Amino acid sequence: MITVRIDEKDPALLAVYFPIDTLGNDLVRNVPGRRFSYTRKGWVVPNTRESVVKIGQLFGKDHCRFDEAVVRLYKPAATPAELEQAVNPAWPPAVKRSVATHPKPFRYTPPTREYDKHPVIVAITNALRVQQYSYKTLKNYKQALITLIRYAGAKPLDQLTKPDYQKYLLFLINRKKLSSSTINVHINSYKFYCEKVLQRDKEFYDIQYPRQPVKLPTVYSMAEVKAIFRATTSLKYRTLFQLVYATGLRLSEVAHLKLTDLDRNRRLVNVRSGKGKKDPLC
Repeated sequence: MITVRIDEKDPALLAVYFPIDTLGNDLVRNVPGRRFSYTRKGWVVPNTRESVVKIGQLFGKDHCRFDEAVVRLYKPAATPAELEQAVNPAWPPAVKRSVATHPKPFRYTPPTREYDKHPVIVAITNALRVQQYSYKTLKNYKQALITLIRYAGAKPLDQLTKPDYQKYLLFLINRKKLSSSTINVHINSYKFYCEKVLQRDKEFYDIQYPRQPVKLPTVYSMAEVKAIFRATTSLKYRTLFQLVYATGLRLSEVAHLKLTDLDRNRRLVNVRSGKGKKDPLC
């Protein structure tokens, strides 16, 4: 079931929520202006009629639950029955689509967890766990290889040639419009599979990495930084912001700090299991 409602933080956006599903993520990327919000833990799209229509076309209206405010905004003349159908659709849908005329949409696709039994996913999961990679790396590599498995179809991954994989990268760049950092995750996962699982030579997949754009960082002035601190009324969050600003720590590192990590005598901060499982001092 897809849930679409007006975003609470920004009325100019629509929040789109659905269960974790790789194909669902691929479909929502076809909505112009979409982006994933980590704070909302879901997708947001522009609050326009075009977005609502596009979501209905991609996922199927029978599988979308629109908030009442969305229905009244874009269909003010809706009857009570139409409003009830949009807000509380029957589940499972009573209308069955013909496979001959409609391809199977994402809700009929096996969930990502069913790929856990795939030989490639089992092999790379075991290799990553043996080498004690982080859970985030394991999750990203599995998702990237699942996308490659679905793209390759019946062709096994160990039979992919260098031109095959380069064609796949062009598909990710031109069709999926993925960023350079995301493309690098896909490349690294495939390289890990070939090197660590298939025990192949590194020269076999000497693939050129996408060029990273060089952007200047946004640097706040001293007055702007002080204004941010003054506007933060919570002592806890103001302390966190000041600590991040003073030390350059990552948000996850600051969030996991404990009182025992603060060395007041030597004026040091001990970071436990930072990036790369390192314990730096600040």
